[in-house]
Amino acid sequence: MSKSTLRKRLSLVVISTLTAGMLSVASAPAASAHAAVDEANVAATTGTLNGSLFVATKLTTTTSTVAAGSGTTASATVGVGATSRGLLAKDTSSGTAQTATALVGSVLSLYASVNTATAFTVTGGTLSNVFGGANGQTTVFANDLKSAITNLATVTATGTAAQWTLPTTPGTYTVNLLTGFAGVGATFVQPSYSVGLPPTLSGAITVTVVAASAGGTYSAANSACNTAAGSTAFVSGVYPNGIDSSATKANGDAWSIDYSLRDAYNVAIPSGAITATATNGAFINFGTSGTTPTAGTTSTIVSTSMNSTTVRVDQPTAGAPLTTTVTISFNGAVIVLKQLPFVVLLIS
Repeated sequence: MSKSTLRKRLSLVVISTLTAGMLSVASAPAASAHAAVDEANVAATTGTLNGSLFVATKLTTTTSTVAAGSGTTASATVGVGATSRGLLAKDTSSGTAQTATALVGSVLSLYASVNTATAFTVTGGTLSNVFGGANGQTTVFANDLKSAITNLATVTATGTAAQWTLPTTPGTYTVNLLTGFAGVGATFVQPSYSVGLPPTLSGAITVTVVAASAGGTYSAANSACNTAAGSTAFVSGVYPNGIDSSATKANGDAWSIDYSLRDAYNVAIPSGAITATATNGAFINFGTSGTTPTAGTTSTIVSTSMNSTTVRVDQPTAGAPLTTTVTISFNGAVIVLKQLPFVVLLIS
């Protein structure tokens, strides 16, 4: 029976955005997943027109963020090259129930593909660099800079964007993207602060603003590992499921232990020291996601590369039954303990 100190990754709790009055909600986007924090931004056109809101996941290395666009930036290019500052975690969705975590005072670059008038509203902090619509259209800001309306003279798909400077007080805040045209009697007109905001909630992000980051530290709740038959490392992007293989190993075959180390925000840990040891002389070696590790020649291995995602385990002597316990530690703390049998059936 195998044991593990890692628990299965917990599902993220999705917090629904509540709307009131006559506000409608856009249908859920079909294919519009966000990238991981500090990876390249997702193209706005991968989302649903008038139904997705994206935040720049690419982080800046300077004190200045890059806005998502200006003027008449097209849907295909809005958000390209944009950066955010202080973003710690982001779920993969892009609809109206998104969640994120960021530091106080962070700046998030927001963008979307639309073909209607739009408005951005926030429950805290301020908006800036808001644009959208045809050339010459003016963005109108509320006095408190917590909402801004962009008008659109045509129905051609284009980009809309904004930058949101988060409050300096920890708490939970929301940004909404509204689309459509305001209704006045039996007609629809360009929205304004006198006639009303656009009527459809097309995207919303609930952001937990924190004073300090809890990232970079190993979290058992968000990490996982499992034993697998064979020596091939798990495929890139396929998270270990925490369920051990029940396969029987033939003479000369190898085991592998697939693992993924995540922090409190479910983000891959950026650095650390990983040590693995095997009892009874079993040979072990590290491998990386998507590649096949070579057989090891020692029972203790150390790596400082967080690209290591698999430990290959081989019997030291062909034809000799063996049971080995593999222990994997991160920064000196035991995180994985697996018992692997090599039961050999010799055929004369």
